[in-house]
Amino acid sequence: MTKELETASTDLVGAPLTEEETARVVAALADSRAASTRRAYASKWHTWSRWCQATNRPPLPADGAHVAAYLTQLVEDGKSLSTINGMAAAIRAYHEDAGLDDPTASAGVRRVRAGLTRRLGVASTKQAHALTVLELQRMVATCDKDGVRGARDRAVLLLGFAGAMRRSELAALEVSDINRMRDGVALTIRESKGDQTKQGQQVGVTWGTNKETCPITALYAWLDLLGIDSGPIFCRVTRHNTVPIKVSALTGESIDQIVKARAELAGLGGLPISGHSLRAGHATTAAEHGVDAARIARTTRHVRLETLAKYVRPSQALKDTTAKDLGL
Repeated sequence: MTKELETASTDLVGAPLTEEETARVVAALADSRAASTRRAYASKWHTWSRWCQATNRPPLPADGAHVAAYLTQLVEDGKSLSTINGMAAAIRAYHEDAGLDDPTASAGVRRVRAGLTRRLGVASTKQAHALTVLELQRMVATCDKDGVRGARDRAVLLLGFAGAMRRSELAALEVSDINRMRDGVALTIRESKGDQTKQGQQVGVTWGTNKETCPITALYAWLDLLGIDSGPIFCRVTRHNTVPIKVSALTGESIDQIVKARAELAGLGGLPISGHSLRAGHATTAAEHGVDAARIARTTRHVRLETLAKYVRPSQALKDTTAKDLGL
């Protein structure tokens, strides 16, 4: 997308930029989107460009009718609504970066997308299973007698669940992000999906009542084994089940694999469990215990309550239903 960004940069001033100035502006424009977003857009743009090449149509600038035809083709190919929306976002971004009109903004494309939304619905068909406390306990129990790897995985599971953390947030945690306090720890989330401008967010995690599932106990035990004063908290473990001399931070995908592996060992492999199950489990469990949605949102750091609602509404529906009053 570099060429398109360079084109966009010329719109910022009335006179041509020097090579050095252009490089700085392009770098700033690139940082306007998260790296993960840029990668996703690049992948989707490549797919769109291949389709245009196969159908002998220009990908840039694109005609709204061609975009509409492509999006409907994605439905025929069995793609989800989120994939279709992501593709439209990528096409829009590349056109904006090239200083061109957005073809997805045309009335025709907007109506086609509205029709596809009505046809496919907005409910997720691959929603991660929200872990219950009992299921989490079973997964944590598989960490017993598993040495260094078990200590790390226990801390990942319990801290992720207690802090309602995304897998990327867990992977990015560093020792300096921990503020030890009497009642627990305050974790600094330096960057997250809900904090694109990197202002930083605070998440409080308190001591648990059960030593086996206390997130603070698990965290401190792992830090003692890790034995470092700075750097990433969660790192790879050697094949000999020891802490490596050179600590290498886990990735979000690694966190996901840890959660899935522990679920499998706990006999929960039949459930759609992933790294997101920790965060979903926190929100769902809190809602089932009657915690106010606004308070849950402050912990989960959901920007939109509509997103949080998918966890809160099911438990609220059971509390509000009159089915229990029918005498069945």
